[in-house]
Amino acid sequence: MNKLIIVDDDEIIRKGLSKTIAWQELGFELSGTAGNGLEALSLVEKALPAIVITDIRMPHMDGLQLTEELLGKYPDMKIILMTSFEEFEFAKKALKLKVFDYLLKPFDNEMLLETVNRAVAELNREQTVRKKVIDSMPLLRQQFFENLILDRMQKSELETESHFLGINLAADTYMVAMIKIDEYHSPEHRNRFGSEMLKYCVSNITEELSNSLQEHCFVFNHDGDEVIVLFAGDDESRDIENKASFMMEEVRKSVEKYLKTTVTIGIGTMYNDFGYIHQSFLEAKAVLDFRHITGTNQVLLAQDIHLQPPIETISLGAMEKELLVKIKLGMERDALTIIMNLEQEVADKKFVSLRHLHLLGTEIALLIYREFWEWIHTPQMKERFGEFNYFCQNIQVMRTFKEIFATIKEFISELITEICARRDSHQKQTKHSNLLKTTTIWSISQCKRLPTM
Repeated sequence: MNKLIIVDDDEIIRKGLSKTIAWQELGFELSGTAGNGLEALSLVEKALPAIVITDIRMPHMDGLQLTEELLGKYPDMKIILMTSFEEFEFAKKALKLKVFDYLLKPFDNEMLLETVNRAVAELNREQTVRKKVIDSMPLLRQQFFENLILDRMQKSELETESHFLGINLAADTYMVAMIKIDEYHSPEHRNRFGSEMLKYCVSNITEELSNSLQEHCFVFNHDGDEVIVLFAGDDESRDIENKASFMMEEVRKSVEKYLKTTVTIGIGTMYNDFGYIHQSFLEAKAVLDFRHITGTNQVLLAQDIHLQPPIETISLGAMEKELLVKIKLGMERDALTIIMNLEQEVADKKFVSLRHLHLLGTEIALLIYREFWEWIHTPQMKERFGEFNYFCQNIQVMRTFKEIFATIKEFISELITEICARRDSHQKQTKHSNLLKTTTIWSISQCKRLPTM
């Protein structure tokens, strides 16, 4: 039920409007009447009406002053002015104050009710719009932060949108951290949580831990397996960096403890201008681009890692033939040594991209599958490693060079075991066949020596 009050210094008008209209039956609650603007202010503070019907000319505080006061405190309130023809100039001023409407005296009850009902309809429309805005606020905030870190907005746009969304970016220092969910693409976690549920849980843990910081800390989602944290602090010292590093380490530990999975976190450089938020974001991302070398399940700082483009490449080269020979001969240690030397070369160079390592793993797999096709297509090997496409798909989702090389080494070991087992079996069959042949020849020769009857 919508509340309203009536304000007029004429007691007859106040009583007339109160008694002659069945407000409650029409769906309104008449919360009271006032004889001037000052009384009305006091009444409004107690009743908080949605609609105020007020005269213009009143003692102590007139209707225009009252309107200005009320709309300053309650911008959504609907003010309906009652004015005579002589006061029309005052009414025009009131319209500039954004009153809802005005009524020229004298007016009948039907006209007043029609105006009040329009005010209610306007209130309902505004509430609907407000609800839609509130419901979409998380998405709007998400889009705002996406545009912020990707440097898609001008400074004036940032200030306007941040004010509308209630985001306070005023600070002395800014820094971005990126949380990467290591097993986001893992089939096991897709079955247990669902990728988005896993990401939601990581975001929740981060939000809860961010509440412990006195600085502004904004948590939002980014592409796929990434959660972003923007730190905006009022301290220019390294204290902000220490707090951020400590919080991110707590996030890492909590994810591992409660979600039974891991995250790797990159933290960009701290800057004194929010125009460099994009740069800090790029640094956090660049740090994580090398987690396949540095390792997962840890917090990495841009200042601790010498960032440079991943220009190094690795290939088998002349070792291809040697690797195939060692596998054919069943020389497991020698074959694995070739792969381990390759792995060490990656570790030494450090700046080999993950994409290049995926291609290298696929290249080695193709080489082995093509050469040992008949050996690999056994029930045991198929069950363990699957078809070529499946094996390569598994390599493509691995996040560290150690995972990739461990899988390749395991594959080679299993293959050599299969080759040796089949070779031993073949040798036993050959020996058995030769033994049978020798026994048969001996038996025939003995039979020839028997005396004829």
